[in-house]
Amino acid sequence: MQALDITFQKAADVTLEVMNVLGVKTKSLVNSRQSAGNHKCNLSNQNVQLSSGIYFITLTIDGKSSTQRIVVME
Repeated sequence: MQALDITFQKAADVTLEVMNVLGVKTKSLVNSRQSAGNHKCNLSNQNVQLSSGIYFITLTIDGKSSTQRIVVME
């Protein structure tokens, strides 16, 4: 996996969560108010520690969400 770069134009409430294919949250990577500017979240398997499979990453900024599917292969 790679690093995820996120840029905010203004301060925002941010959550970044990883869910399995059943919709169960497996990791919460960010859950706080973030300042304006560039932010980086490292999604390497050393930090997240996911077994092989399909996962969904949901980024929520001030109540607006975006979800992407990722595949983890060990």
